Amino acid sequence: MTRSWYRVAAALIIGVLLQPGADAWAQDAAAFYRGKVVRLIVGYAPGGGYDSYARLVAPYLESRLGATVIVENQPGGGGFNALANLMREPGDGSRILLLNGEAALLSTLVNDGSRRFDLRNLAYLGRVSYENRVLVARAGTPYARFDGFLKSGKPVFFGAGGRIDSMGDPASLLCDALAIACKLVTGFQGAPDTALALERGEVDALVTSESQTAHLIARGTLAAVAILSPNRAPLLPQVSPVFELAKLSPERAKWLLFRARISDFGRTLVVPNDTPADRIAVLEQAAAAVLSDPRVQDEGARTDRPIAYASHAETRRILDSIVSGLSDADRATIRRLLLSAY
Repeated sequence: MTRSWYRVAAALIIGVLLQPGADAWAQDAAAFYRGKVVRLIVGYAPGGGYDSYARLVAPYLESRLGATVIVENQPGGGGFNALANLMREPGDGSRILLLNGEAALLSTLVNDGSRRFDLRNLAYLGRVSYENRVLVARAGTPYARFDGFLKSGKPVFFGAGGRIDSMGDPASLLCDALAIACKLVTGFQGAPDTALALERGEVDALVTSESQTAHLIARGTLAAVAILSPNRAPLLPQVSPVFELAKLSPERAKWLLFRARISDFGRTLVVPNDTPADRIAVLEQAAAAVLSDPRVQDEGARTDRPIAYASHAETRRILDSIVSGLSDADRATIRRLLLSAY
């Protein structure tokens, strides 16, 4: 059965649950979770942004479902190993992935052959957050200032987990926009691991989320250089957008602006599409309740992990709006820039 069938079924179930006589059905779906162990899977090592968000949400989701929610880290492959593991088994509602929606969407757009998944085979429960991408360098080096990248007489080495992992892909598009020589060094286990390599001088720069950047620069060894978006980042108001620091032609700015739009897809809770539709409906309702809870939002704000909830329907609309209108030539350009240019 297709993903659209399950989404329609889930929508029908929500409608049915509002009708008289539907209590037993609703109770059956909710009862599945009481006393159940639910794994909230993160495709990165402990300590990173995705891990922190999962651990923020888990206890509230646990209370809402009446289940035991365990955060399970499955690092590797720029987050895609966890997605592959999720899709390998039939969905029963006990495995939820905090998906790197940005990387998943980009991988789908480039159709790189190494990713054996299809976004249509996921059921979206809702978006947890979205954030700007930030250029980060080691403090005290020429790259700690933006013009250091423009004046570099040698290739700039960017660290990342993979070519398409929300670190590697924005770095490549930044290099294209600035027309500078770059080299992508992949294989790191998330932003904290990459940051350690940056501090050791093994790479020159990295690109990561604004919340992760806020934590990294607190040590004083790293510096936030530029926001890769037209807008300033709420957590880093002192850092200028790259579009204010460099004069970019529309052609040069095009794909970096496109990447900023993809950031709206953000960190998204998903389950396999073949998860029973009534359980998907229960999880959608739980996600909405948790991510709209002022306590969760306040805790997120206090820990520099802002919540920006979007419903499952809105998350799907964001996905469709990004994908629609891309020509074959556009996809070929994206594929070249992300997979082979750097």
